[in-house]
Amino acid sequence: MRILPATARETKSEFFGKRGWTLHTTLIFQKKNNEKMDVQAYDHWSCDTKQDAWFTASCFEAVFNTISPRPRWIKIISDNGGHYHNSELMAIVSHWYDWYGVEVRGWIFLEPGEAKTTVDSHHATIAHAIKRYVRIGCELTSGQDIERAIEELSGTSVAQIEPNRNKNNENMVLEKSCNTNYKKTKTIPGISKWFVWDWPITEEAAGYVRAKSLPNIGKWTEFSPADINTFCGEINRPNPEYTTPTKPKTPWLTSLSMKKGMQKSLERDEMQNSPTPISNQMG
Repeated sequence: MRILPATARETKSEFFGKRGWTLHTTLIFQKKNNEKMDVQAYDHWSCDTKQDAWFTASCFEAVFNTISPRPRWIKIISDNGGHYHNSELMAIVSHWYDWYGVEVRGWIFLEPGEAKTTVDSHHATIAHAIKRYVRIGCELTSGQDIERAIEELSGTSVAQIEPNRNKNNENMVLEKSCNTNYKKTKTIPGISKWFVWDWPITEEAAGYVRAKSLPNIGKWTEFSPADINTFCGEINRPNPEYTTPTKPKTPWLTSLSMKKGMQKSLERDEMQNSPTPISNQMG
């Protein structure tokens, strides 16, 4: 999401000369008391307006280091934007279990405009809050104004993040574009046709990256660690700078709807992971 500066009065040249800020949202859904869904929104604003795989990975780094307790596993749903559905990020995710101890049990990509998620509703609420903030006489001229404009939103934490693109990381390896040891990332063959991805950590497929077109239909196309290394080379862990997120003043709770027979499945998941993230939506 792009947010532009706004004041109660401005000229046309001022409006079109704006650079603005990038806002990345991660929603985390967790079941609460078997009756409600607890939604936590992590909004990161940044002066870095380059939305790419490295920016997305940096936002995840901040969320994983912030959320407590950290979940044992997650499932991710996002749109099909290029900063999500790309070879570099799919390779980076294969390291998350080693970096964070979080198992990624799947990532489903939705076609833009074909499906709306809670992230879209959250962004609409943010846009409304910002308009109201400006309408009552406040000005949106800094990232801190974004925090003040949306601080009343339920379940929402806001922080600034700046990806580390040109500084040395902890391993003193220069983080170049594409995050690949001075080597341009190659596109994983057929990536545009695969909308479901998986990163197993057990059994024979452990360490592989798997993909297919539709959930629960067809066989997996598998890529070994050697294949991923061929496409992307050495992968470095993001090391962004970010501020301490604000604390939401009120929780964001929704009703938990469930199909017959799904309760037993969720109870099984609960035994493996407490609390249980149902999905992790991004925008």
